[in-house]
Amino acid sequence: MRKGQVLIGAAVPALLLNACGDPTDEDSPDLAYGPETEAQAYVLRSGEGEALGDNRLIKASPNSGTKAAVVVLDQLQPSFTTGPDFHRHDNADEVFYVISGKGAVTVSDQEHALAAGDIAFVPNGMNHIISVSSDGPMELLFFLDEPGLDEWFRLAHAQYFSTGTPLTAEACNEIGDRLAMTCVARD
Repeated sequence: MRKGQVLIGAAVPALLLNACGDPTDEDSPDLAYGPETEAQAYVLRSGEGEALGDNRLIKASPNSGTKAAVVVLDQLQPSFTTGPDFHRHDNADEVFYVISGKGAVTVSDQEHALAAGDIAFVPNGMNHIISVSSDGPMELLFFLDEPGLDEWFRLAHAQYFSTGTPLTAEACNEIGDRLAMTCVARD
């Protein structure tokens, strides 16, 4: 896979291994494995996690014991979009797994349809938007490999999603500046 390429499909193990590092490889960057880590294994059952009150659950984060991983279960409502502006994670790769519903991920100017069972991988630094096209909600799991992005979900929920206030690029950047997330106006 070339740098900057977006891959959508069924190559899950290779994608996750490339996005998150290889736990058997001592040279995997910025990741700690083995007895020297303080992270503890745990299981969260269906419905468990940090509920944000708007159909979002933070399932795993440094607050719950991971070293870096952030996993968010999100139920995006019909016509929802993270746009109209693009956003990017400057230091984090992102993997989306579509549990149900239909939508699209637009990366740069290329739109890719998404449906249940699909996975999209967006490398760090690439501008993207997620949108829902189905009549019902689209349920997703977001996987990010940088601590701190869970805080973005908390702040965005408190200030925008829970109030129905549109999240503009300027507002997004007020939250994202300290969390290595950038929002950019679409051309």
